[in-house]
Amino acid sequence: NHSMTNLKKGLFELHIIGDPSKKKVLLIHGMGFQWKFCFKKVIEELKRNYCLILPELGGHNMQGLGGFSNVYECADEIITSIRNHRIEELDCIYGISLGASIAIEIALRDCIRINKLILDGGQFESMGIMKKIDAYFMAKEFQKVIQKKRMWSYVSKQMGYRNGNEIEVLYPLCCKRIQFDTLYDAALAAYGYDIKKRMEKLRMKVVIMYGENELFAAKSVSLVKEKCVSECEVYAYDNMGHSEVLSLHPEKLCEIIRK
Repeated sequence: NHSMTNLKKGLFELHIIGDPSKKKVLLIHGMGFQWKFCFKKVIEELKRNYCLILPELGGHNMQGLGGFSNVYECADEIITSIRNHRIEELDCIYGISLGASIAIEIALRDCIRINKLILDGGQFESMGIMKKIDAYFMAKEFQKVIQKKRMWSYVSKQMGYRNGNEIEVLYPLCCKRIQFDTLYDAALAAYGYDIKKRMEKLRMKVVIMYGENELFAAKSVSLVKEKCVSECEVYAYDNMGHSEVLSLHPEKLCEIIRK
């Protein structure tokens, strides 16, 4: 049940868990995360009642092979793979961080029926000329976390880890063998992605979630709402940082998926 596509930059893989006749949920991990670690508890909780579809982004594998291209190419890959599996409808798409960019890109293209889109800690506006330097710093800081070292406090505060708990939150989700270049390319893809000028609309139900302490996530709410045709719910989690709900309180995410 694995489909492999050889990309110019690396290997992209789609993992499918559960009964293919059940409702489909697409779970897209973020930069520096490993699909199985990232969604371990969500998989355990949902696999009996849903068919879970988990892309493994380029370069984010146990061998540290390949690299990451960009949000658009990644969306192409996922759509193609899903169609190759004869899947016509997704009950839900969830994306965390860079995964949220990929999720909204798939949704904007409107080529697969999607009932609900959940965007977690996403940033949907380009950082312009700052994107390269910011991507470099973010990749460096992520490498520290993989080595169980604390982040530079400026970055950890931006990400909302006011209590200095970034290792507790991020380390369990991380792809330990990832190359620096992959981290940099993935961060650059996230920081360069922009939906402001997009004319397409989001026709499905949209949920935006983020940790209340994250500095950038709240700014994306109005950007996303402008694209929504139907309802848009916002969940800001008290005193939490980036991907903290996913990592430490996955039952809250499972509840939103089931709703």
